[in-house]
Amino acid sequence: MIRKAVIAIDSFKGSVSSSMAGMGASNSVRQIAPDCDLIVLEIADGGEGTVSAMTAATGATISKFDITGPLGQPVQAAVGFSADKSTAFIETASAAGLTLVSEGQLNPMLTTTFGLGTLIKKAVAKGCKRIIVGAGGSATVDGGTGMLQALGFRFLDRDNKPLEGNGGNLSLIRSIDSSEALDLSGVEIIVASDVDNPLCGPSGAASVFGPQKGATPRMVNDLEAGLLNLDRVATTAGYPGMTSVKGGGAAGGLSAALAIFCGAKIQSGIDTLLDIIDFDNKVTDADIVITGEGKIDNQTLGGKAPYGIAKRSFQNGARRVVAICGTVSPDFDYTKSPFTAVFPIVLGPCSLHDAMEEETTLQNITRTVRSIISLI
Repeated sequence: MIRKAVIAIDSFKGSVSSSMAGMGASNSVRQIAPDCDLIVLEIADGGEGTVSAMTAATGATISKFDITGPLGQPVQAAVGFSADKSTAFIETASAAGLTLVSEGQLNPMLTTTFGLGTLIKKAVAKGCKRIIVGAGGSATVDGGTGMLQALGFRFLDRDNKPLEGNGGNLSLIRSIDSSEALDLSGVEIIVASDVDNPLCGPSGAASVFGPQKGATPRMVNDLEAGLLNLDRVATTAGYPGMTSVKGGGAAGGLSAALAIFCGAKIQSGIDTLLDIIDFDNKVTDADIVITGEGKIDNQTLGGKAPYGIAKRSFQNGARRVVAICGTVSPDFDYTKSPFTAVFPIVLGPCSLHDAMEEETTLQNITRTVRSIISLI
């Protein structure tokens, strides 16, 4: 018998949003257990949907701004503002995200976080003293130089000429001019990250995430060398420690730049959201928690939304935590899994395009959750 159920499903990237997935799952729960206490939560871990989830949880208002996208194109990005305008919610995905670049144009040597810096400036101009930046889903490996450029930092080459903030220019930087940088001394910046990778090395921004953003093996090597160069130049300029920042590799090094140049604190994206929505009280003594995302793999175990939800659910007395997903990676380490069970929703062989159709995904979520609830 199910007395209490909590649905907290992250978006299936490129297919359905967290709120849509939650709606489909809740319909199934109601069909099988119509009298249970059902709580449906919009979820994000720092990537796409972070602003929507945080504003939905807090009653904040959303404003939209015209900014420069990852390839210099004009885009419109949303920022959430708390009722008293003291806190802003910003997501990298809306300013420099993978979804803003077509697959054939993905190139982290060219993409920039400049638009994100513009959003931070706008938040400060509105008087915000606390800014939460979701760091997931970027198309960039620029070490945060684009963002810093928008905030007034200048990155200069050997001839003292300013460089655009992108991955391809990282190796050309010889000095940094911060004389006109925006004063952020009175602003608390929190980076909500879904990974804890460092800036450089085998598990760093270029090596792990570069290929996902269109980097060839040669580009990965060039980006790694560029990030190391940025760290050296930053140290000389009085900003040491970029390569030592835990989680500094998130969003192509954006997190390290925010930490070292802007004094930001990096913390778990999903834990940040769960604290904001008072998740611990909502999940207490739930008979089942249903979570999930598009793909369950070993990166899930590194702090992605479903992992954080499972951990916090069991800490607060939940009996079962079930994850649903489009697919499970063949090498997923079930021995380290926090889930009671993992259920792929795809019925059988089909193309990725067909599997990710919005209507198909919703049907698959609805059917799978109905089966899960029927088992209990």
